[in-house]
Amino acid sequence: SSKSWKGSPVLSSLNANQVLDVMLKSRADATAKSYMRVIKKFLDWFQQSCSSSSSVILTHAALKWLHSFVPSLDCNPLDSDFCRNIIESAKRQRSQPIMKKKPITTEIIRNILDVHNKEDSNLKDLRIAALCSLAFAGFLRYDDLCNIVPKHIEFHNDYIRIFLPRSKTDIYREGNYVYISASTSKFCPVGVLRRYLNLSGIDSNSNLPLFRPLTF
Repeated sequence: SSKSWKGSPVLSSLNANQVLDVMLKSRADATAKSYMRVIKKFLDWFQQSCSSSSSVILTHAALKWLHSFVPSLDCNPLDSDFCRNIIESAKRQRSQPIMKKKPITTEIIRNILDVHNKEDSNLKDLRIAALCSLAFAGFLRYDDLCNIVPKHIEFHNDYIRIFLPRSKTDIYREGNYVYISASTSKFCPVGVLRRYLNLSGIDSNSNLPLFRPLTF
């Protein structure tokens, strides 16, 4: 910044471009030109790869975090006004309208079950039905579903309890329990899960994923 130039009798009377010219003379012309080409190449790549403001913000956060590991730094350079202005500029120039995803509704789940949870449904259909109904009823993410194993499911008279060993919201990996109520409706996720388990023949004490690839 211009404040740091005031202590130098050579730089204090120069503008930003003139200061840059002086600094470039600290290396041989060929070396300086080589360095500038590499820097320009990096900046061009960065401009192309950071197509959104969120990517710039994420990069800034990552670099700021990395610089915090350096014990010799009195202050983090990523906390400077310059960096904050860059982030603000990225937000203004590269911001795009947020396209919110439409939420899954009960009607959508019922339509899925009408197709995949018929009396004569095969194992592939029942797997789709069980996966969708469990995810909806238990507010489960895809990763949550992938981590469920049969031994973590407890069946009770009017509900099931599912143990999730890890999830996105469980930052300390202590595990969480999810409770899903049972009913007599044909759309009941517990009933759909029972049908899937019975047809698949999956061992209730298995450590393998509940929703595993199918082979015929």
